[in-house]
Amino acid sequence: MASDVVIKDAGREGARLAVRWAAQEGWNPGLHDAEAFYAADPHGFRIAYLNGEVAGTYSIVRYDEGFAFGGFYIVRKEERGHGVGREMLAAVLREAEPYNFGADGVVAMVPTYERHGLCTHFRSARFLGRVQGRADVSLRSLDDVGVEAVEAYDRGIFLHPRPAFLKEFLAAPDTQVAVATDSKGDLRGYGVLRPCVSGHKLAPLFSDSPAVAEKLFSHLASLAPQEICLDVPGPNGEGNAMAVKHGMREVFACARIYTKRPEPLPLDRIFGVTSFELG
Repeated sequence: MASDVVIKDAGREGARLAVRWAAQEGWNPGLHDAEAFYAADPHGFRIAYLNGEVAGTYSIVRYDEGFAFGGFYIVRKEERGHGVGREMLAAVLREAEPYNFGADGVVAMVPTYERHGLCTHFRSARFLGRVQGRADVSLRSLDDVGVEAVEAYDRGIFLHPRPAFLKEFLAAPDTQVAVATDSKGDLRGYGVLRPCVSGHKLAPLFSDSPAVAEKLFSHLASLAPQEICLDVPGPNGEGNAMAVKHGMREVFACARIYTKRPEPLPLDRIFGVTSFELG
């Protein structure tokens, strides 16, 4: 029964469990995502127990006093149909009440979320493909520009501070970071390629222009020996066209939803979402 559901703060082990379950669901998380995701908010992960047994996970990562983002909303297959998901959603909405709360929800679940008062802002498509890229020596590394410069640029696009997350995320093993700068040395874009359960993800891919995005995309793709994923917001037509031009195909989609109001994201500069789980 749903009344037997108990939800607890799960800490680091909860983050690791959520990532493992996401892999089982076919969401293809990064191999080192759990540590970076935990760093984003050490109290952001939950485990739901049904009659004392682990039954579900979710996360609600708080970035500042006004904004939080949710993900990893998963009920173990054996426990589905017993009200666990309903109890978890109610708990999510209670915790999210003080914040403008966002999430990238599975499209099939959008009607449920809308019935609970969330509004849909845009759709994002996951593109997959093996891309023949080209290395670009004009791009700079993370060591060249420093993590603080990337954090400052990132905040202008993500809109909320996430220094602890980026410090862990950008330095994860086998992760490649490419940075574009102008003639004055100011950042004009950056991208990250990280190994996943299957292939690699190019995420995020932030850029001031389609031309810079193309340069970052091609360079990072040249470093990936396998297929890559790129999650592109629907409103960024140039980003979608870039993925199609390189032979990538849409394999999955999510809808960005919010509890209070859409974030004023510069979607024309977001060519690849960082994570469907953390925004």
